[in-house]
Amino acid sequence: MEEWATLVRHLQNHPSILVWGIFNEFGPKNGWDRHHGPGGGFKRRYSAEESEAKIQKHKEFVQQTVQLVRKMDGQKRPIHDSSGWIHVSTDLWSFHDYEQKIERWSKILSDPTKYLDGRQGQPLLVGEFAGVGFDAGGPYGFNDEKFLPGYVQRGYELPATADEALSRIHGLTAEIYKRDLYAGYCFTQLYDVEYEKNGLLKYDRTPKFPLPQLRRIFDGRLQTGRWRKLPVLRGKRCRKLRPLKSRALRRLRAVRCAARCAKMWLLQIAVSGCLTVFAFWH
Repeated sequence: MEEWATLVRHLQNHPSILVWGIFNEFGPKNGWDRHHGPGGGFKRRYSAEESEAKIQKHKEFVQQTVQLVRKMDGQKRPIHDSSGWIHVSTDLWSFHDYEQKIERWSKILSDPTKYLDGRQGQPLLVGEFAGVGFDAGGPYGFNDEKFLPGYVQRGYELPATADEALSRIHGLTAEIYKRDLYAGYCFTQLYDVEYEKNGLLKYDRTPKFPLPQLRRIFDGRLQTGRWRKLPVLRGKRCRKLRPLKSRALRRLRAVRCAARCAKMWLLQIAVSGCLTVFAFWH
């Protein structure tokens, strides 16, 4: 918890932080009773007394961490106790599922009951999904055969081409947009990592797929239901950032920024000095 105390103390006023995500996939996968993931099965590995003690210890630790962050955050942001798996004390509810077959994915989204045990009306997020692996190379070349670039399921292999990968990405994402139940999603993932090449971009952030096609998938035009009328900026309405064209201009921008910071720093010193003199005089 010391790390979280330090993090909130230093970053609580940062404008780009909207939600505190405390843990990721914390606790046994698929719930205390159905767990079969890493860390051992609580149902079979321990006695009933040992299991209950471990569950209680886990819950207390999560609750204490959430309470600490909630108390320290002056901006009072929502808190996501754990992305996926077990929720204990949370303002947002999420689950992770990497189903690759669109027909089965549609059924899961229509009835996510197995992921909702304990939910009390929190906004529901698809915290992780897709993970569509396609190895398009990158700065370190292609994977060795023993390292698959994405998730493989029985009867459903990895995409063989970029078009197949894009088709699957489109289908999986569109199924979320069709349902009013979900308040948001997090696609896995933005860019490739070492051997897990299921990103929308390559490891060095260069395009892996045609960007206009990615835009059509993720810019909101697939939204239906209650989300359909929400304004989505796209096309000419989007503001384009103009990169500085020369090294001299970039240096000039950096100098101006440093000058503004120095000016504010000197102003703070001057104000502090005036207040000190005023206090001493009185």
